Amino acid sequence: MLIHQSGQARNKGSKRFFYLIVFFFFSTTIIGFSRPIGSWNVHVPHQNAYSLAIDNEYVYCATSIFFFSHGKSDRANKLFDKNSGLADTDVTILKYHEELEKLIIIYENSNIDILKNGRFTNVSDILRANILGDKRILNVTIKEEIAYLSTAFGIVLLDLESYEIADTYYIGEDGDPLRVNNVSFLEDTIYAATSQGIRKAPLDAPILANFQFWSWEPHTGDLMPGEVQNIITYDNRLFAMLNNRLLKKGSSGWEIVFDEANWRTNRMRISNNKLILPQEKIDNEDVIDSRILVYDTDLDGLIYTNNSIVRPSDALFDESGVLWVADVFRGLVRLSPNSVSQIRPNSPGTSRVFRMSSRNGRTYVAPGGANLSWNYTFNRDGFLEYTGNWWNSYNRFNRPILDTVFNIINLAPNPNNEKEIYFASFYNGLIRWKNDELSIYSQYNSPLQAALGDALRTNITGLAFDRNGNLWISNFLAPDPVAVKTADDKWFNFRPPGGINTLTDVIVDSRNQKWFIVSRSNTHGLFVFSENGDLENNSNNQSRLLGTGSGNGNLPSADVLSIAEDKEGRIWVGTAEGVAVFFCAGQVLSDQGCDAQQITTVVDGFAGYLFEAERVNAIAVDGANRKWVGTNNGIFLVSADGTEEIHHFTVNNSPLLSNVITSISIQDSNGEVFIGTDKGIVSYKSDATGGGETHENVLVYPNPVRPEYSGPIAIKGLVNNADVRITDVNGMLVYQTRALGGQAIWDGNRLNGGQAKSGVYLVFSTNSTGEETMVSKIFFVR
Repeated sequence: MLIHQSGQARNKGSKRFFYLIVFFFFSTTIIGFSRPIGSWNVHVPHQNAYSLAIDNEYVYCATSIFFFSHGKSDRANKLFDKNSGLADTDVTILKYHEELEKLIIIYENSNIDILKNGRFTNVSDILRANILGDKRILNVTIKEEIAYLSTAFGIVLLDLESYEIADTYYIGEDGDPLRVNNVSFLEDTIYAATSQGIRKAPLDAPILANFQFWSWEPHTGDLMPGEVQNIITYDNRLFAMLNNRLLKKGSSGWEIVFDEANWRTNRMRISNNKLILPQEKIDNEDVIDSRILVYDTDLDGLIYTNNSIVRPSDALFDESGVLWVADVFRGLVRLSPNSVSQIRPNSPGTSRVFRMSSRNGRTYVAPGGANLSWNYTFNRDGFLEYTGNWWNSYNRFNRPILDTVFNIINLAPNPNNEKEIYFASFYNGLIRWKNDELSIYSQYNSPLQAALGDALRTNITGLAFDRNGNLWISNFLAPDPVAVKTADDKWFNFRPPGGINTLTDVIVDSRNQKWFIVSRSNTHGLFVFSENGDLENNSNNQSRLLGTGSGNGNLPSADVLSIAEDKEGRIWVGTAEGVAVFFCAGQVLSDQGCDAQQITTVVDGFAGYLFEAERVNAIAVDGANRKWVGTNNGIFLVSADGTEEIHHFTVNNSPLLSNVITSISIQDSNGEVFIGTDKGIVSYKSDATGGGETHENVLVYPNPVRPEYSGPIAIKGLVNNADVRITDVNGMLVYQTRALGGQAIWDGNRLNGGQAKSGVYLVFSTNSTGEETMVSKIFFVR
């Protein structure tokens, strides 16, 4: 007994001793926090609110794409998106079933999620149904365990207990589809507000799915023919909204309760035994005022107005009498008798993204755009900055100088001054943001030129800095469409041959050559230019137009959409028909010239060219020289030479908001890949970071590795493409790998495939010459 007790004591003491070592090491070493490799973040706006639902603890608020919850007591916000388990994007309706404690989530495309106890159940029957035309879900009415879904084609019954479609009613004449705006019940009758009037049927009809049991509500009293926008039962009385008039059904017909034709009612809700109407005052299609109109059972109206209510789309009272408003401009608004507050989780100010750029741990977004013909879109979203996990939006509301600025579509951070960034306005010229001050350069105060055929506009479409700190500018449709602003504020203009002036994106390669994308051209896709280090002597200039065909650039298509230089100096070009690479980019301006080559790949046993069936909208190069390629079919990660597909993310296998990728930007310091889509931004924590010539602030994470963790272990801050070896404290080799740029990844397994056991492991890192070395530690707790 004593020996066994002593043995147990020794084992426990050894384990305690190990934990003391771990505690001592980590109590004297700062361990940085970093998100796991392979994790996603969703960055969508939450400033615009559209629909509300309330339970005992939370207010749920649908915003532009997803929704969030707000704690009524603790005031904490929680975001719900595809990363949280939502099946789709573009939430339009939220509805809460009190008895079943289930939140119904309706999407624009008619997909449905139901949230119960933190778990989502998807009901995609309507989404998948082969229904011609519009099949959106326009409203939800709950009766017992059934959710009656008012749709653009009829009424769908969803059983909230079995999560199955119970029935579908086509209630138009002869059983035709009919737009149903809402459904309500009074006594023994179901009523439907439709695009042609009010349809009704007895609840005890043998088959409500049979259109023959449905009839039209007679046009009595003030009920006129035409579309009925909404219908609702309040205080055992039936109310309908027709042409912005609120009607009540009485014993002798329908009578007017409210009639102000210029006040548009956005929704009809009941809570706290009140009838609630969020309204907007319309003048020539402009919204000039807003209010919340609230009726009690005596139909005495009370009007709620406040500066925080601008465009109310929904409103509900909670059990304590607080009025919650979903406002299209102000987000979620809380109105109590003593205070008013706006609840808007930090997020980007817009879901639009045209171009992005990352530098020094910050990511900047140009949300403006142009259509495929490069015509104006009149976007007024300004620009965005993401830093320290926080989004800042700069637009006409907080920067008056941007009040008349449209279509900020490109940007270039100054590599020599982290407090200076330039933005391209495809309408107003060049915008400089320096030390938090904005200034604008246009045809009126600089050598930038007006667009031919549009003399009032200065169109800037591309920006890039060269190695000397000069800013190269695409001055779209100008007579001299290449402009340069030097580091000492001198200006120069250049004219390509052949009158080419539809230049858009530009990059400056490692040889200081400028590569401009040419749009609106059937023959030329790129213009390459070099001033050979002398901006003032045009005789030294060299240039070449590149297009399709051997000897002419050999691009697969003259419709060039994207361009990037990799870490070996090769120029990757994305076109409407795949990717081509200039392996001889240094010779492109020589007499010999340089043609692009397409990369041959083998897929399912068939040889073809890389992305030949894809529009390649964006290309970005990571720290390991791999290529992130954005298409209309999702985003791909391919090997450095393009022959191996590493990832292909789409809306079906990732939190991507859309398969249409518009821009890609990588934060080299941490490997975060920002992916712009036509519905907003997501980011992915990649396994590659930018590497330097020396080891810098090496960090191992997670560290310690705890028993419940089974993901990858990252060692970041390494010298570029380091040789990394991991040993135990006895010097036995456990694992060996090559860093991906500045970061190495270990799966936690030994070379023999077994898991690493509890203990201390040493990380040895060195560059190719063995001159730059580093040693670090990893602790495993199993």
